[in-house]
Amino acid sequence: MILVMLNKLEATLPVLLENDFDESELPFKVDLVDWASTSESFRKVISKTAVVLLPLDEEV
Repeated sequence: MILVMLNKLEATLPVLLENDFDESELPFKVDLVDWASTSESFRKVISKTAVVLLPLDEEV
């Protein structure tokens, strides 16, 4: 899962999300990646098949 945020990603958010995913009953592993920390080439690869779960203009 790629996290694309309008504002700087809070340091605690990935830790909280990772804990939640680890404790979930999902039948697969979820890796979290901060979009801002990725290379342009990685972004191009991901953008080709990305599925938006929550548009950037919506708040959680």
